[in-house]
Amino acid sequence: MRKFLFLSMFLILNSCLNFDRGQEYLFLYDFENKETISQDKRDETVVVLRKRLKKFGASNTKVSLNNKNQIEIKIKTVLNEERINSLVLNQGELEFWETYNGKEFSNFIMSIDNALKEEDKPSDVAFLSLITGIGYEGSPSIFVTKVEDTAKVNTYLNNTKVRSLLDSNHRYAKFLWGNSDLEGNCELFAIKSNRENIAPITANHIVEAIQNYDVIGKPCISIQMNNEGSARWERITGNAYREGKCIAIVLNDIVLTAPRVNNGAITGGRTEVTGAFALEQAQSLATILSSGQSISKLKFLTSQKIIKK
Repeated sequence: MRKFLFLSMFLILNSCLNFDRGQEYLFLYDFENKETISQDKRDETVVVLRKRLKKFGASNTKVSLNNKNQIEIKIKTVLNEERINSLVLNQGELEFWETYNGKEFSNFIMSIDNALKEEDKPSDVAFLSLITGIGYEGSPSIFVTKVEDTAKVNTYLNNTKVRSLLDSNHRYAKFLWGNSDLEGNCELFAIKSNRENIAPITANHIVEAIQNYDVIGKPCISIQMNNEGSARWERITGNAYREGKCIAIVLNDIVLTAPRVNNGAITGGRTEVTGAFALEQAQSLATILSSGQSISKLKFLTSQKIIKK
């Protein structure tokens, strides 16, 4: 009797988490900053989402633009809403960047408060007071701050007067955050960008991505680059090895990991992307990256069950 009750409760809970088996649903999404999105970019986003959902194994799926130029997805699935959104809303903007050593920016960071005081409306919060820790030696991490203070730090770092403090070697430096830790702390990383702000390697250079496990058994994504990506990967990892620097692997402007290159240039264009993924996250991200292109930023509007008369 107890076993029967347990099984009944499991089935009830499972039905709450998932859609009815074989039931068709309509998901509706819109483009953020839609006034700036071209029609070609909208059409391209539809094509990429079709690839993603097909690769994930969702059958009888229709992705299209409605008369408001919003994205409609009709899908038969047992996946819950959160899982569908994880596939659709992730821009899939994977980038590989060379980095600076965080210590190179020590003087720059120490001079920010004085620059802010010279503003017409000086800041009421000292920049240095937002720093809760410094980056570890030899890494591209500059400092650590609380996640709730990251927006304020961004505002200061993007200040024209503050940017003017950077020397010529760091003129195109790009500052990106890592994921927050369990205590709500975020690391700021120093990325070696360029005038065009275009990463050497992007999702367009990836031909295959599969969910895998790293050497300690944690979920990761194994990727294979095309010929151009492989050549660029060999070049930037060779640079990092010679200079004692790291390579930042960035997804949607968040640094997933920034490993040091210890054994020379990496040939063949195959590597692993890690980032403390849960298994479902790694599976979804592998599907997204294997679609080969990033998409415009979308927002979820609604979902509803399709009732057929």
